[in-house]
Amino acid sequence: TYAWDFCDSDLSVLPSASLESTISASNFLGNIEVVQSSTGAWYGFGVSRDNSKIYRLSYGGSLMFSSGTAEELVISGSNVVSPYDIEVVNQGGNWYGFVANSGGTLTKLSFGSSLSNLNVTGTSYSGLGLSTPRYLEVEQEGGNYYAVVSNFGSSKLTIINLGSDLATITPSVQDVTITGGSGLLGLSVEKEGSTWYGLVASFSNSKVYRVDFGSVLNDAVTADKVVDISSKISGLDKPTDVSILGSTGVVFLQQNIATGLKRLVFGSGLGGDPVVTTVSGTPAGYSNIFGIDFAFQGTDWVGFGANFSSKSVYRVIFPKKCEVDLGSVDITSAEPGGVKYVSSGTKYVRLTGTHSGGSKASLLKSLEVSSGTSPDIDFSYT
Repeated sequence: TYAWDFCDSDLSVLPSASLESTISASNFLGNIEVVQSSTGAWYGFGVSRDNSKIYRLSYGGSLMFSSGTAEELVISGSNVVSPYDIEVVNQGGNWYGFVANSGGTLTKLSFGSSLSNLNVTGTSYSGLGLSTPRYLEVEQEGGNYYAVVSNFGSSKLTIINLGSDLATITPSVQDVTITGGSGLLGLSVEKEGSTWYGLVASFSNSKVYRVDFGSVLNDAVTADKVVDISSKISGLDKPTDVSILGSTGVVFLQQNIATGLKRLVFGSGLGGDPVVTTVSGTPAGYSNIFGIDFAFQGTDWVGFGANFSSKSVYRVIFPKKCEVDLGSVDITSAEPGGVKYVSSGTKYVRLTGTHSGGSKASLLKSLEVSSGTSPDIDFSYT
């Protein structure tokens, strides 16, 4: 499959944050997971730790719409207990939410065929060796699914093999020791070429680590594959979350609960060193944010973060540096046509290709747009 971004340079512009909604019934509102359903509708899922609730926000066809009133999921079977993070995935037309519970368990929420369902069934899994788990990501590698979980109570990541059928899970685990890590919080995992990389925020000692998982997520990771990259990140202060924005080479790091965001650019790939740009100018009130989640919609990256104290959800938007009129252009086509820019100048276009096995490759090219017809964009990759 293909994905075109005709305004790739937007990520270099300082984002703005605005109050999107308030989940007044929540108690210590944590991460907001944003996902697009198979019908095209967008949903956000907010995790409320201290009253053990999950709330759903409904955005309709655009993340720029207001979500309206949050709705509580009604969970039958095994409930969530002091949840901290949720990851929502689809397999075979059925939706599942995986929740990291602070007490050391993992809960699977089964939505059925639609995320519009508020009544879900919970199944909990224990004995996984989790120690105050905090953040998790679920990835597919080959025929299997894996949950990668950070542990605040230990210096380890836990990789849970969920198997090939999410409806019937018999989990097995593999630990990755983050030597020197202390109070692990946010993490982000991305496959670049044939290699899986992870970035993890170590809150208690203000560090960020990179993990080279290799080509298979649950292979044993040797100590030399875990690298402390903190010295490359100036002004690092109690990081709480980290988000790799797909194949853009851009990473956003949530600093402390009051400091805001840092922008890291891995120009030579996730295996190289980042260049740091401090992101500032976020409005008053954007504080007490632990986690931030980004989603790609059309040509835009949109982020969501929750203020655990005020129970407010903030939307983070990157202003348009280059304005583009896509009209009816299919950005998933191998050769999209009819793209129109509303101004001339240097534009950056990125093409990301995803193999059926899940591996990705991304190429970026610049082009000069005049008042006439822009040149063809020719990409080749071996």
